[in-house]
Amino acid sequence: MIAIYGDNFRGFHDTLVELKQVNFLVGENSTGKTSMLSLFALFHDVSFWFTHDFNTEIVRLGYFDEIASSPNDAKFRVGFAQTRTRARKEGTLYYLLSFENRENIPTLAEIRVRSEQVDVYAKSTADSVLYHVAQPRNTQLTFGDWVRRQAPGDLKTADLKNTPIHMQRRTLHSYLLAIEGSLEAAEKRQSLWITFLSNYGNTNLAWTAPIRAKPRRTYDSYKVSFSPEGDHAPYLLKDLLDRSKKKNAERTISSFGKKSGLFSHITIRPHGKGKTAPFEIYVQLGRKKFRISNVGYGVAQVLPIIVELLARPANTWFNIQQPEVHLHPKAQAALGSMIFQFARSNGARFLIETHSDYLVDRFRREMHDEPSAALSAQLLFFTREADKNSVTPITIGNAGQYEPPIPEGFRDFFIKEQLSLLPL
Repeated sequence: MIAIYGDNFRGFHDTLVELKQVNFLVGENSTGKTSMLSLFALFHDVSFWFTHDFNTEIVRLGYFDEIASSPNDAKFRVGFAQTRTRARKEGTLYYLLSFENRENIPTLAEIRVRSEQVDVYAKSTADSVLYHVAQPRNTQLTFGDWVRRQAPGDLKTADLKNTPIHMQRRTLHSYLLAIEGSLEAAEKRQSLWITFLSNYGNTNLAWTAPIRAKPRRTYDSYKVSFSPEGDHAPYLLKDLLDRSKKKNAERTISSFGKKSGLFSHITIRPHGKGKTAPFEIYVQLGRKKFRISNVGYGVAQVLPIIVELLARPANTWFNIQQPEVHLHPKAQAALGSMIFQFARSNGARFLIETHSDYLVDRFRREMHDEPSAALSAQLLFFTREADKNSVTPITIGNAGQYEPPIPEGFRDFFIKEQLSLLPL
């Protein structure tokens, strides 16, 4: 189980979303889809758990008054729950972080964390931490019930000055270290730090942005870093298509190309020997080959997605924004099939922000044609009313059907458009 929670966060108020293996985020613009994707990415970023910075190389959520739905409110809260396996046993960790406004910078004010063995609450004062540590009484307490519980009243004090000076910032890390240093010997059944900060989530997450890198005539960078825009994708593609790995990757890429109508083959033309030699990417259309910079823009825009799917290990989370950009409906549908295939065969997990019915409907059709795959999938329908965002999950059944209840307003626009065309 994986869930994310936001309260007074980017238009969301007391909102909890439980995720399935495949999640399509749909809804009108400015309803919070990208904010939810960003929060999920932060929870899977190792550095966030030690810095609580809402602005990274990938995520840009801004200052306190840009994050808090109502900046006049004293705090906003974000939470995360995940089931993890240790020593062949499954357990669930809960996290709830509360941030206050310090010169328009979100600053950690309170924490709540919970495992099967320990439940911790803490809040800060000027140079100390007030805390409560207890053994959970109700092992069946849901994440939703837990985040909405009242804070405990009988608090003890831990001095932040007892932690190393470079760890005295207001972070989950420093809070747990200070509390751990104040616990009595009988209370130290386990390390709080190890319990909650060695399991901060599956850090294997790939983010693909809606606007991806432009194709180039040649590729010759010596050092390539990951970017959501896919600047690294051509170099990964070259590596995937080298002789030692060529067969499987080439077959998958060519199969997608033919089904989508975008190309029949992709080939690499190196200019020299060795891994650092410059190279060109050629796209075969029929019997002719063209540089990738000389064909339709859709090819260069979809390749970063395909390359990520092929290059990442099993069970990776893929955050993909608008994969349908620059793609013909036929190619959008083919991408829906590919998402199904990777979810089924590689355990890939998806958060996909999309406006494409073709992509979603093809995925549903694949589920219908292969119900034995037994994937867990859903639509997350985002709406906005009275300055508040809301999310309604719509389960996609094993046969590809939308399972009730279906929220009011879902598909209304499309139905009205089709009805308006009947007289034409």
